[in-house]
Amino acid sequence: MKIKASLIICVLYAFIAANSAICAPVVTSVSAESVEIPQFDVFRLSFDVATVATNPYWPYDESPNTGVPARVGVSVDGLFSNDNWQTTITQPAFYYQDYERQAISSGDQKKDWMYPVGKPNWRIRFTPSLAGQWKYRIRVTDSSGTTIHEPIDNTFNCISSANRGFVRVSPTDSRYFETSDGSYLNLIGLSDSTTVTYAMDELYSKYAFNSVNLLRVWWQGSQGPVLFGMSGQGGIPIWMWQPHNLNVTAEAARPGDLFSGKISGNSQVWAPDVGVKPNRDYRFSAWVKTAGTTGTEDYGAFLELSGVQSEKLTEDTDWTLLTINVRSGSAQNTMSPYIKVRNTTDGTVYFTDVSLREVIEGDQYGPELVSRPNFDAYKYVSQVEAWKADHQLELAKSLGIYLKICLQEKQDKIFGRIQADGTAGGQSDGNVYASNTHASRTYQQYFWRYIIARYGYATNIHSFEFCNEGDPFNGNHYNAANAFADYMHQNHPNHPLITTSFWHSIPMDFWKTSSCDYIDLHEYIGPNIDRNKSHGPRIYAWADADTNASNESAYLPREGTQGEFAFDSTQFHSDSKSFKLTAYAGSGTDGAVFYLPYHVGVDPNRTYTLKFWAKGDNIGYSSWRRVGFNIVWSKAYHENDFLGWSTPHAPMGTYDWQQVVHTGITPHADANTANIQIICSCTPEHEGTFWIDDIEFIDETTGKDLFVDGGFEGDRIDYDPALAVLKYGVLINSYSQRIGKPGMWGEVGIRGHNLYGSPYKGIYYAGENQDLADDITGVWYRKFIWGHISSEATASIKWWTATIRKYSLIRYAKAYQAFMSGIPLSNGHYVDAKATTSALALRAWGQKDLVNNRVHLWIDNEPNTWKKTVDRTTVPNVTGTVTVSGLHSGAYKAEWWDTGTGVIKNTENIECVNGSIVLSVQNLKSDIACKISPVAANIDLNVLTPTTTAYSGQTVTVTLEYTNNDNNAAQNISVVAKVPSGMTYVAGIAEDSGGSYDSEAITVSLFIGSIAANQTGTRTFKGKVV
Repeated sequence: MKIKASLIICVLYAFIAANSAICAPVVTSVSAESVEIPQFDVFRLSFDVATVATNPYWPYDESPNTGVPARVGVSVDGLFSNDNWQTTITQPAFYYQDYERQAISSGDQKKDWMYPVGKPNWRIRFTPSLAGQWKYRIRVTDSSGTTIHEPIDNTFNCISSANRGFVRVSPTDSRYFETSDGSYLNLIGLSDSTTVTYAMDELYSKYAFNSVNLLRVWWQGSQGPVLFGMSGQGGIPIWMWQPHNLNVTAEAARPGDLFSGKISGNSQVWAPDVGVKPNRDYRFSAWVKTAGTTGTEDYGAFLELSGVQSEKLTEDTDWTLLTINVRSGSAQNTMSPYIKVRNTTDGTVYFTDVSLREVIEGDQYGPELVSRPNFDAYKYVSQVEAWKADHQLELAKSLGIYLKICLQEKQDKIFGRIQADGTAGGQSDGNVYASNTHASRTYQQYFWRYIIARYGYATNIHSFEFCNEGDPFNGNHYNAANAFADYMHQNHPNHPLITTSFWHSIPMDFWKTSSCDYIDLHEYIGPNIDRNKSHGPRIYAWADADTNASNESAYLPREGTQGEFAFDSTQFHSDSKSFKLTAYAGSGTDGAVFYLPYHVGVDPNRTYTLKFWAKGDNIGYSSWRRVGFNIVWSKAYHENDFLGWSTPHAPMGTYDWQQVVHTGITPHADANTANIQIICSCTPEHEGTFWIDDIEFIDETTGKDLFVDGGFEGDRIDYDPALAVLKYGVLINSYSQRIGKPGMWGEVGIRGHNLYGSPYKGIYYAGENQDLADDITGVWYRKFIWGHISSEATASIKWWTATIRKYSLIRYAKAYQAFMSGIPLSNGHYVDAKATTSALALRAWGQKDLVNNRVHLWIDNEPNTWKKTVDRTTVPNVTGTVTVSGLHSGAYKAEWWDTGTGVIKNTENIECVNGSIVLSVQNLKSDIACKISPVAANIDLNVLTPTTTAYSGQTVTVTLEYTNNDNNAAQNISVVAKVPSGMTYVAGIAEDSGGSYDSEAITVSLFIGSIAANQTGTRTFKGKVV
């Protein structure tokens, strides 16, 4: 049948409301899940609200931006206090529909069957950060007024727990993330596009078992639960269509709406596999409009469900509600409601408010079953999708996995078409990067509030990413990301970490003043491929091809019309090779040849030193360039943002190896990046050849060398992923540490061309290097993971995961996490180990804590790369020594760990002599790891107080008597003693001798250089009698 009407209350907004006039909102049926909550766990509250509001997804807003309806929403908040209302924490509440879930089969895969349970109500989720008694109230505001409801039983107890709390940037070392209790977070990340909750159950369990503890997930239309908007970079995932695309349009919309779905030609659109129950009656309805539809035979637009069709609409028909009633079969658990157009020769069909609801009795219907029934997605949050996100978050939390949530999509077809004045228009990313006065900004803020309300409790949210790969040079993107960060920091009671990402580069004009909490870089290594040109290519650690450069520009050797570039293993200053540039003379003109720039972040308030070793043969002077370096100062990666240059020269003529040093190099005042190019020049009469080796670009403030692999000994970084981790760590930190924030390599992958067809070895080609599929033992991933032990490494998230999952390579993540467990890397004491090796093939990376005399190292046979494994190139085992300096002399223990299994292979006792420890490495095929710590001394300690009576306020001497019970001397010992009861510590003596006082533990730590075997000594400190 068909019903014509000009106005209908949309079922999307059906929620508890009074049928008569309400003076103010009413709160009823308040129920707390538990009244005893562990610290950093969640207090859950459910209740009903009677309100005059017409949209439960929007807060009450008296004066929204132009074009946004005012006073139609309702603000529901939980108010919490642990100090009898001296201070109050506000936690927004959210509108909630519960669901039941079952698995149904679809081929060889499981799919979600979801069905509403009960009626919608309101929920509050609040995570207390402090132990003790808490009180709560519920505040509701709508156009009728404000109600503050205080339940009779309005208290709960928060008990101390081992829960670690929320994620934050470490206050003692801004390179790292940690939790509220100060525990370092060692994050190993993968990208996750899972949309089926049962697939999440299986996959996340595997990840957790292997200690993968960071997943980048999507809560928008590209993949994952679709909370934001309706579409992503791959269409509209809620709907399917055939044969023509479904388009979202503003050409025709129902009164009060902006958008509808548009069907052109003879096509069909459907919501696939909507969950139903057997032997139940269902009502399928949709509003449909036809414009100029003509056709032959029995033509028109109609609904169809389980073979039952509605009447057809033809010609020009205004918005009409079509309905079908269908009873499900005895074994039926899904239905797919269709909107179809048949036998038309012209015209357009529009539709919206597609609804499938169970018939309860008469004209009473159950909750909506279609996930996205209305195209005005800014008006509501899909409860099915939000429930999936609930499940994803809770599942990850139970498994110890943190989520980095990509929240919004810049190309969303709904938010992207909302104009500044609230009307619908052309799609633009700028409408998602909306200004403060833009209607879309208001709608986004309503959405952000809902996110805070529903998910703000979760301690395992690592961060929210505003959008995926926004424009790196668009100030509107900058403003939008900052607005998101500001909103979340100001309105989220737990101040979550916020970031955004760019399709390339690190635009410091944004990051220098951004409210976002950490830098997020997306960049891939390996040759250019069509789908990722904006990301590379990146081939060597010491050179970066220009964005969109051809593959050939990054490979060596390379010869062109002006000159030649190559490695030279016959001429070098140190180790095994140098870089050789030859500038050709020609046609009576002088010339110069440049190699690709090396990008690194700089601070214009600092100065830099450039050091290198050079050798020349007949190097002549070009009238426009001279041999040496050209440093281009730019704001980002030297893309139409040239600011100036510096030209540190090398000698001309012919000469043997000599070091050249340029100090006090000052960047341009607006520079964020140094783009360092190597140059060889020549005269018209003869070519010039320039060899260069051991390049260093040193920050004169920190002393850090920012030039990775300046000796040219490293392999290509797509063949040596550990070197890539180091290179990108230096790159990211050169920017992030300037602003005191962490960095993250938020998307990384090893790219390659489709050389062998798809699928290859069971892996479908999506851009990843196909040769990795031949590395069945995963040398590439093993070294990628262990490369993160470098002091420069940032957390990273691997984009492609098919090869990792096929060969179960996440076992290397488990091994690395086992090794790193218990290392408090964010305590502020760890610095680069600066380990040296006796063999060129050996590299040793790691960090040392010189306060607590601890070291952790990864020792690698560097030439043993995954590419050599795949190519079956024999790499000799390596023997040598590794030396670490700066430690206190004495006895130490070295634990040797298997990097493949994460278990200790053996333990040995070693001596630190004159501050240095020398480790012996024998016949190493691949890699090994080592932990070094002082041997615990066998010390007895007695605390002696004065025997005479002391009066209140008197300062007395407390003696610590210590005895070494070993037969060997104990070196560099710290003894810790409790301050006697009835006294307070008097500052001075402990600190003067290298000790410290812990005010929380009320203990004094005293440093003792050496205690002879079986000997007793004493130290003292002062205490004041209480």
